[in-house]
Amino acid sequence: MRKATILIVDDERAILSALQRALRGREFTVVTAEDGQAALEIFAREPVDLIVSDMRMPKGNGCELLRIVKKQYPATLRVIMSGYFEDEEVVKALHDGTCEAFLQKPWERTSLLNSLRQLVGKSRNALTGCRDT
Repeated sequence: MRKATILIVDDERAILSALQRALRGREFTVVTAEDGQAALEIFAREPVDLIVSDMRMPKGNGCELLRIVKKQYPATLRVIMSGYFEDEEVVKALHDGTCEAFLQKPWERTSLLNSLRQLVGKSRNALTGCRDT
């Protein structure tokens, strides 16, 4: 079975680097993008199992990107990451299914890994179940 591909989208290079370090050597293939357009270009080139997007970016917010991903790539899990959980749009995105989960900035490494493993595991179990029926 191939490693799950996780796409991380954040306009801050330091955040992208920190997340890559946190996930390095794990069961994931990690790719990064600095904005929504670059993320969609990655989707056009390769399969992505899970996308983790920052909420507040200069070239559009994470919820807007995740809405596009949900429509064009519905099998991809969608996660929003932000330091602002109280953001009304984040809460709405969680309730309307735009994203499956919220990750808090700053993150704790073990909790981040466990959350991503759970999400990828649920997705793979659902796909396996669909194929068996």
